[in-house]
Amino acid sequence: GDHRNLHSFPTRRSSDLDWFTLSERERQDRKTALDQLSRSPKNNSSDLLNYEAQQAPLAYLLLAPIDLAASGLSLRHRILLLRFLVSIASTLLLFVAANALFHALGLEGSFRLAALACIFESQMLWASIAHVGNDWLAIPLATAFLACLVLLVRVSRPKYVFVLAAVLAAGLLTKAYFLAFVPVFLVVLLYQTWRTATLAIAILLIAVPWYVRNLVLYGSLSGTQETVGGVGLKQAFAAFFHIDWLRNTPSILRWALWTGNWSFASFSRITLDIELILMTVALILFARRIERPERWLIFGCGLFVLGFLYQICVTWVSTNGKQYAEPWYLECIMPCIWTLAFLGLARNGILGRVIAMFLILTSGWIATATYLAKLFPMYGGFYGRSTFEAVLGWWRNSPVNALSSVMLGPVSLVFLFLFTFLALLITLTVMLVGRIGHVQ
Repeated sequence: GDHRNLHSFPTRRSSDLDWFTLSERERQDRKTALDQLSRSPKNNSSDLLNYEAQQAPLAYLLLAPIDLAASGLSLRHRILLLRFLVSIASTLLLFVAANALFHALGLEGSFRLAALACIFESQMLWASIAHVGNDWLAIPLATAFLACLVLLVRVSRPKYVFVLAAVLAAGLLTKAYFLAFVPVFLVVLLYQTWRTATLAIAILLIAVPWYVRNLVLYGSLSGTQETVGGVGLKQAFAAFFHIDWLRNTPSILRWALWTGNWSFASFSRITLDIELILMTVALILFARRIERPERWLIFGCGLFVLGFLYQICVTWVSTNGKQYAEPWYLECIMPCIWTLAFLGLARNGILGRVIAMFLILTSGWIATATYLAKLFPMYGGFYGRSTFEAVLGWWRNSPVNALSSVMLGPVSLVFLFLFTFLALLITLTVMLVGRIGHVQ
């Protein structure tokens, strides 16, 4: 939860650059000191607020046994293990949830594969789930909740209501932003029998003790740092009219697709704007024909966007106007947005196919450039604008030594994974463009 002004992010943190100015002995000393950090809070005192202690516990409870079993490993290796596990688990869960959403909405064939590809090619998705936190579980659960919502509207059965309640309860115990989905769930209950509604509420009550705890300990329902600090609805509402939305909204949307994460690097605005324009056109085409289940989906996503806007205002108030948004929150509904975009393209004949092909190519290019021109060079000490000549020069300058100082595994193995991934990505992109181009 690092909050900074979108317009004041540095292109690279000075501490990253300092690493490459250190001698080999100094680097090794820092690694040794990191590995020897004590697990005892008494030996690692800090005046900083324990942010994670205010986070809903489910994602961390699931990781706790693994962390305990790996307690004999050094801190760096333990974190790497946890990151691998949460990335794999989140990928599998999101794959299942996204396919459930596709099925519920009737998105099939090549457009279904294209939506899945664009979801998983998103750099911001990986920036959100591939770290030790709670987003790895929250994003798949949000997608599953929306899929269950559509399925329930299509086939109104009590068991689907109970599944929806269980997913929402799990979401509330994973991340507080699931509070935004509670109103749509309560509206759903209005269409159920009193018995079904009562049992569904009983399931949802599983999450209530955590939020009672927040109220008792912090005087805040969500337990977020800003609200614990005293920022409420009144201050947030007042801030809404002071924020420069015209200036900040484009940045927030771009960062929902790509952000440099802890390096705070930027990506080509032109490329991201092209992807945003293509997505916008796809959503406009979708809006030409919206079926009843899709209206409920829009209702759910709309409530989440309202919650996101509220969080922007709260952050703005708590930082005296110096910081704005956490764009990674939008990853909660991005799989749904990608799905609706390709659903709109699938329904609009030749125009939809042409736009889909350009969207697939753009998404594939961004994923390729992310690794070749951003991730690997930056971890290898590259600094500056990622022009073709500059990046090519870095790759020609034997990057193995620079990368070996920041990797826990063999650089050759990482390169093997990289080029295997790129080969599969290019093959998939060509295949999808060809298949969509030949759809009748």
